Amino acid sequence: MKIYRAIEFSQLIWLTTDDATLMWESLSLRDLGNGNVYSNWWLRPENINERRQIVTDICSNSNEPFFRKSLDYNAMQGGRFNPSRSFGVIYSSSNPLVSALEVLFHQYYGALPLYSKMSKDNNRFTSSFNVNIPRKLDSLIIVFEIEIDDEYCNNEICGDKESLITECEKIGFKRYIGDNFTRDFIFGNDYEISRLLGAYIHSFENATFKVPSARLDYEIQDEFDIRNYIIPEKNYNPEKMKLTGRYFEYRSKVNLEKSIQNTHEVEVEVIGSDSSKKLYFNLDSVPNKRTAKHQYVKYEPNSNNPNDRKNHYREVEIQKFKTIKKS
Repeated sequence: MKIYRAIEFSQLIWLTTDDATLMWESLSLRDLGNGNVYSNWWLRPENINERRQIVTDICSNSNEPFFRKSLDYNAMQGGRFNPSRSFGVIYSSSNPLVSALEVLFHQYYGALPLYSKMSKDNNRFTSSFNVNIPRKLDSLIIVFEIEIDDEYCNNEICGDKESLITECEKIGFKRYIGDNFTRDFIFGNDYEISRLLGAYIHSFENATFKVPSARLDYEIQDEFDIRNYIIPEKNYNPEKMKLTGRYFEYRSKVNLEKSIQNTHEVEVEVIGSDSSKKLYFNLDSVPNKRTAKHQYVKYEPNSNNPNDRKNHYREVEIQKFKTIKKS
């Protein structure tokens, strides 16, 4: 079975061999010598061969470090289904584009506060450094193809509303399951509930599972059988999980300024060996109750006490990508 793990290019430095690291450093110094102070070398068209050499080097020489370092990183940082400073998880997807969009969302979410601070003092920034604040987040995401044993991820979580109700009842949320219950219950920007669910599943002997992505409409994922794959370190077996050597390159640009529809315009270029194509999305802006009430889902407790329903509800914030056109 094939699955896909996406990594933003700058993070690949931790996976390179000594020779590839030397190439990386040489390219960085060359760009500085040419006066290219404000860009990353891997985004320059003239460096496409060198960046691909580095990715190929990882595929050929860093198979086990690729998975071990991924597990270590996610153990410290945490993710949707594992608390920070806990067990490691390999997050991946059945679809390479969805894997890339997951990483792109985190790139955007981390960059937005920094952009907001700089844009408030745009004139001073420009006069001090003689450069305009960039309006778009420009990133390169590499998606690695992985061959895993078919025994992984046979269990499915949140495949439909009814199965999720069963799982949420097991971990103690029965009082919040009412007529308006949806799969969004575990997919808000706040990871609290999904991390509890992940920790509960981690108690199983086989704790791997598949689950929809939080970043796309469920109907699309159900129709095309798109799922994310969650593999904790306790079930990692280097003999049953290997890089195939194939990978995908996604050059992504996110407009950090909101459109009049209160969304961010997203352009994703799929770069092939001889050609490329572009995909276009709208990404929901950070939820705002004044302008985007539809991005909030409220779950009230099953209680006869009006005060409980008013003050002790759970509110989930949703942000998703919407496809708008292809070319």
